[in-house]
Amino acid sequence: MEKEYMEYKISVIIPVYKVEKYLRRCVDSIINQTYRNLEIILIDDGSNDGCSAICDEYAIQDKRVKTIHKENGGLSSARNAGLENATGEIIALVDSDDYINSNMFSDMMKQFIENDADIVMCDYQYAYSDEADSKSNSSNNNPIVTIIDGKSAQYQANESYERRVTFTVAWNKLYRKELFDGITYPEGRIHEDEARTHRLLYRAKKIAYIEYPYYYYFQRQDSIVGKKVTRVNLQLIDAYLDKLEFYREHNEYELWSIEAIHAMHMMCYLNKRFVDAKADIEIVREPQWRKLCDELRLYPKAGKLKFSQKAEVHFFLICPSMYLCVWERFKK
Repeated sequence: MEKEYMEYKISVIIPVYKVEKYLRRCVDSIINQTYRNLEIILIDDGSNDGCSAICDEYAIQDKRVKTIHKENGGLSSARNAGLENATGEIIALVDSDDYINSNMFSDMMKQFIENDADIVMCDYQYAYSDEADSKSNSSNNNPIVTIIDGKSAQYQANESYERRVTFTVAWNKLYRKELFDGITYPEGRIHEDEARTHRLLYRAKKIAYIEYPYYYYFQRQDSIVGKKVTRVNLQLIDAYLDKLEFYREHNEYELWSIEAIHAMHMMCYLNKRFVDAKADIEIVREPQWRKLCDELRLYPKAGKLKFSQKAEVHFFLICPSMYLCVWERFKK
């Protein structure tokens, strides 16, 4: 028998590392949710500021909060630790410098039950102030909700940059826990969302997408995405390579083709950032470039490319330096 509203427990996993200034805002926004059946898992990822004590303080104040202290292993390692310890039927992932609307879980769970969904996702909005937005307690009684399946979600993620972010990030979604069976986030890497979210979406038979920004995505210069460009940024291409291999193994040839062209263009974008930053990195000599070329050489077997796309792939493989110059000229 299907459970009713509030009978589902949501395990909210929050990796914590050097966010002392923002942590209380994040945790308070979750503790004060109108949906009360929560398990709040704070993963202290070896933080050497005041975060460890703050986590323990919340665990004492609210019985729904439990703190796990571990050696620093990065965001993926912390999320994986949270998944291992989660006991709820539903999983939520929240970053510790962000915060959420007080009605986020309540409104999303209504859609979860009404539509018998495997994933419910919502829009997000950027937050720039250290203070919580005054509208973070607002509610939307008549949201626009779109129901799609996991394969359709892969296509919608490529409709625009905004859609790609919305569909790719881990933190604006509620997931049935069983979707994570056999799936962990790649440790020691950034862009872990890009490397795994497509797999979770693909497994979902039904996804409810609420077009309302319940999640507040805080922008700070010292965050992972705010740091200067280095060779580590090439791990974005590693994530694309994960997706290409996944699509090829699942015979999703059209999706493989879309992602292959996107990966080529993003390689050029990263090269431009390296050049602008005067970084001592020659992108055509990096292992990600060679791996992408190896993957692209599979396109006669795996890709349903148009003639123009095939010509572009040949150009990329045969004359990489010229391809980079042409991309820079026309800004694909």
